[in-house]
Amino acid sequence: MSQRFIFKHDEVLERVSKGRAETRLLARADRVEIIKQYVPQGSTFYLDSAEEWQGFEFIYLLEGRLKYLGSEPHTVLEPGDYIARQEIEERSWFRAESDATLLYMSSQPAFNIMQAEIQEFLQLAEKVERDEYTDGHCRRLEKMARLIGERLELSALQLYNLSYAAFYHDVGKAKVPIEILQKPSPLTTEEWEQVRKHTIWGREMLETKDFLKEVAHIVGQTHERVDGKGYPLGLKRDEISIEARIIAVVDTYDAITTDRPYRNALTKEEAIQELKKNAGTQLDERVVHALIEIIRKRDPFPEERRAWFDQERARLQQREAFLRISEGILAGKEIQQTLNEVVNAITQHTPFRRAALALYDRPISPRSAEKVQIIHIACAGLTPTDEERIKAHPLPPKERKKVFREDFRISRSYYVPHDRLPWGEHPGLIKSKVQPSPKSSWHPDDTLCIPMWIEDRLLGTITVDEPVDGRVPTTQTLEPMEMFANLTAIAVSEAENKRRLHEAVNQLKEASYRDPLTKMYNRRYLDELIKKEQARARRSGFPISLLLIDFNKFRAVNERYGHLEGDRVLRESAAWIEKNVPRTSTVIRYGGDEFLVVMPKASQEQAEQVSEILKSAIAQRDFGVHGRISIRTGISSWDPHVSKGFEEVFKEADSWLYQRKAPKTTRRKAKLSASP
Repeated sequence: MSQRFIFKHDEVLERVSKGRAETRLLARADRVEIIKQYVPQGSTFYLDSAEEWQGFEFIYLLEGRLKYLGSEPHTVLEPGDYIARQEIEERSWFRAESDATLLYMSSQPAFNIMQAEIQEFLQLAEKVERDEYTDGHCRRLEKMARLIGERLELSALQLYNLSYAAFYHDVGKAKVPIEILQKPSPLTTEEWEQVRKHTIWGREMLETKDFLKEVAHIVGQTHERVDGKGYPLGLKRDEISIEARIIAVVDTYDAITTDRPYRNALTKEEAIQELKKNAGTQLDERVVHALIEIIRKRDPFPEERRAWFDQERARLQQREAFLRISEGILAGKEIQQTLNEVVNAITQHTPFRRAALALYDRPISPRSAEKVQIIHIACAGLTPTDEERIKAHPLPPKERKKVFREDFRISRSYYVPHDRLPWGEHPGLIKSKVQPSPKSSWHPDDTLCIPMWIEDRLLGTITVDEPVDGRVPTTQTLEPMEMFANLTAIAVSEAENKRRLHEAVNQLKEASYRDPLTKMYNRRYLDELIKKEQARARRSGFPISLLLIDFNKFRAVNERYGHLEGDRVLRESAAWIEKNVPRTSTVIRYGGDEFLVVMPKASQEQAEQVSEILKSAIAQRDFGVHGRISIRTGISSWDPHVSKGFEEVFKEADSWLYQRKAPKTTRRKAKLSASP
């Protein structure tokens, strides 16, 4: 019997996250949606009036505490309380006094509206977070500005806009080249003019989002000065919004207390003196005074600074690992060693504690129907059994296509929630050993796949599991893993290039050692061969014999049939010689119609036997010319125990063969033999 009327706490239709906040669509039917939302402590949000919403909505507080900011004193909502949106007459503001869980019962399309707004936020956040300095800087400013705004008793709407504006105040720098933003030396006039445009660009980027229009206005003023000497409009004092004046102060404070490539950070007291010096000219006096009061009372940002420090330390460790692996690639490390280092770096320097890297036998299109084999695998946090199982079961083409869907893509990776997996349990994926947790947005059966690309071809995949923070991946957490994936692709590409180069060099070397006509080795190779065989003979104690071969009256073949036919006969003769000598021997075209056979571990008597076999084989072979072809041979041996140089052995063989061309026969000499 089907039990699809029962659903586990982590089963959802759709979900979308923004930082620690997460919104889940639990059910949708008959124009009604049930939505569950997690709101972290300190978050402010609003609900539009019933007139603006044009639907119905009840919001139940399941866990935590909310504060309604539209009444004096503020109304506090406890678990079990709820909000009826139809009764809201104007935009109403709420703040989470602790981590809170809300349950929405709403008319459609509430989830789609929330999702669209969050995705717009994340797209802009990617632009903010592209720079290692502006990322942590903007997040600190968001919290610092809010503390000052609350101290100056800004309204809920102002605090909401202030938080967004503080986070997005540098979003326009996405259009400024990164080399200018991180330049360690002073900027040129042209570079400075380009940087000054970032407030205009930021305002224009934010104005395109309906929910950020007021924020865009603030961002455009964040570099104005109270004395009217700022940019872009030269506004002064109250012409500048209070939100922009607050951001200017906290921006200055955070910038001067943070190390940058071009200067060291100031101490807290030095920073306070710098703020005082600029109050009334660059900065608003009231805002400066509020910040100094907070600083003097206590450090308002210990958690933020500690979190920032931890992030910076993690980034430094990631870069060190990246550099170490890069140096190994340049040094020509074995590919398997590099892959092992990559998965170890992922489990040590990213949130995930288990990783498997599978390298295919060739690059493929991710959506092709090609089957692949895994030729290299590297794992960290997995057992040898897991490793063998994953290696034996690469994703089939059908399932590979289902993973690489656009709606699963985050950054350059693919995250598939367990309740949307296009298959059941698959042996080629990591099997999690942990149980689902209601406090975790990551489910043990979720799949995160980081592809490794060479251009637009898929080289393999990295899959990970068990995030220590229990969260689904974000573009920020994926960035180092994608860097390691790119590094792996570079390593594989580099290894392949080296292999091809080595192969090409060997082919060229081999070609330079081969006679182009007969394809036998040439005299260039002879020196290398003799050195190698001499060394081997000295170790083994066995002799080396040389068999020098000359074709009788081969010139007559060329004269009678032409050189093309003579070349054919010479090719076939060479092949026939190679076929009839021991497999350990090497045939060399010594010159013209002369060939030399180098026979390791062969005595002179054994060489004489080979000589007789060759003469008989050549004499009986029909080469397609009038008459039979015959050869004469000379044999000489080198004994590693006798102090005779190889040069002398060559001379003996050559001299004997020359004498054998004379009409008369000659008797055998010591260590040298010949026969007609």
